Amino acid sequence: MILYLAAAATLTPALQADSALHTFLHENFLEVLTLFPTLGQLVLLALIVRINRYIRDDQKKIMMVIVAVVFTLVLQNDLEYHLAAGELRRLARTLVSIY
Repeated sequence: MILYLAAAATLTPALQADSALHTFLHENFLEVLTLFPTLGQLVLLALIVRINRYIRDDQKKIMMVIVAVVFTLVLQNDLEYHLAAGELRRLARTLVSIY
């Protein structure tokens, strides 16, 4: 909550009160907030893999591919949720679900 207030205080003057990003953040604050721990863990895992000297380079590449795929799946899942909860967009939902 403190991070949100700090971000809102710094971003509000830069953003118009009716801008799309400002509206999206205020309407979907809890959904956006729930993504931060998962995405933070993925970013930290990627950093740890990159700096670890005991993992061979070929193993690092494999682990980075896994992190990238998990990252895209998290974003795909969130996008699919928003498409299902919003107005009816069958083509978009189908294309997102195919992934």
